[in-house]
Amino acid sequence: MRQAVQAFLDEVPDRLAAIRVALAGGDPQELRSAAHALGSPAAMLGAVAVSRVSKALQAAALEESTEECRTLVDDIVEVTHRTEVEMRAYVAGSASA
Repeated sequence: MRQAVQAFLDEVPDRLAAIRVALAGGDPQELRSAAHALGSPAAMLGAVAVSRVSKALQAAALEESTEECRTLVDDIVEVTHRTEVEMRAYVAGSASA
């Protein structure tokens, strides 16, 4: 489990960057794909908040709701960073156990 969490953490910066690039480029399909790429592994690891916001972002991108997408990108960045803190504590704790 620790390795799966670490792999997720290693991918977070690139996943968030892809979301930001897709939003800036005005590409709803790429935004949906990038949000899914972050949210799917988050869901498998039990990061419910990241998964929930990812699904909302995917839906907003499907509807091409630009303002909602902007808000949800801010939300997913925030919730992902909070989740990262918790996951890093888990990884550190399980490494010493």
